[in-house]
Amino acid sequence: MSLAESIAIPLGTLLPPFQLPDAFGKTHVGYELMGSHGLLVVFICNHCPYANAQWPRLVRLAAHGRALGIQTVAINSNIHPAYPEDAADRMPAKIRQLDI
Repeated sequence: MSLAESIAIPLGTLLPPFQLPDAFGKTHVGYELMGSHGLLVVFICNHCPYANAQWPRLVRLAAHGRALGIQTVAINSNIHPAYPEDAADRMPAKIRQLDI
């Protein structure tokens, strides 16, 4: 794992335009994902034990946020040949495992 500093982005910053495919091949446009009160974007992966420890908490947080009008999107930011667990074709199994 490499050390990477986070960039401080002020609350209220507008989401830049983006399009990303989900684990099932459907392409999503960023602004269409927005809830009535915002969007929580989480960058996560499948192989990291720290990330895996947070998945159940993230699922609960997303459900809580949805009730408040805040949608949640988890983006697998670590698709790399060295970590086959993070491959795009492994994401559907992770989604089924988490029952989301």
